[in-house]
Amino acid sequence: MDSTKTDPMTIERLGDLTVLRLDWQGVPAGMDPEMAESLWSFFDLERMQPSKVLLVFAASELVGPDSLEILTSGDGPSGAEGRWATGSLQQRRMVREENVLRRWVEAVRELPTYVIGVIRGEVALRRLAPFLACDYRIAADDTRIVNTLQQMPVAPTGGVPWFMTRLVGPARTSNILLELTELSAPQARGLGLVNYLALPDELEQKALEVAQKFASMPRAALVGVKRAMVESCEDLSTYLNRESELVRRLSADN
Repeated sequence: MDSTKTDPMTIERLGDLTVLRLDWQGVPAGMDPEMAESLWSFFDLERMQPSKVLLVFAASELVGPDSLEILTSGDGPSGAEGRWATGSLQQRRMVREENVLRRWVEAVRELPTYVIGVIRGEVALRRLAPFLACDYRIAADDTRIVNTLQQMPVAPTGGVPWFMTRLVGPARTSNILLELTELSAPQARGLGLVNYLALPDELEQKALEVAQKFASMPRAALVGVKRAMVESCEDLSTYLNRESELVRRLSADN
């Protein structure tokens, strides 16, 4: 077993399985360059020396929780509609967040590694893309996916609509994004957004068991299934380019 502690993440190598634990708070909106560089360096190494399975814990700290205050306080909003001034802190944070989410999602999809994501607690729907990009998704059964899109002058970033449309269909995606304020873990499991539920106090143990089961399979089978599923979808990069344009347009308009 090889364990490496780097601030702000822990990397543990267990044979063909690598466990990545993220300790960041306020990510991705609050990610500083040093934190981001640690993650991108890890992904670069994983591309060159791929594990068979990568298990990502504490993904909830990457995707949320969300806060209306992030986009409706400080120097940005003015007036009842909370419109932003061009070049405001909120505008810059949203663009930076979109860049971080996009880079994470593209890295996970391109890795020659089977990636398992784990979430628990309260997570933000608009930042759920890093979890949805994983090849297999595990959640504690008390997880709450909170939707603030109906109250915030922002678009979901990182490809959330792209992933959800392929996982649950266009009609359900529209209902979830525009009508629901919250999804429970059992609801997410029923819709296909989550593959496996575990009790909160058993989450790490169960996630490790699932990851070890996949790690015992032939690499060619795991990577082959991943590549076939990724390539069967419409080009994600094209969608993300259009999404980036939309994010910048909305941030400028609000």
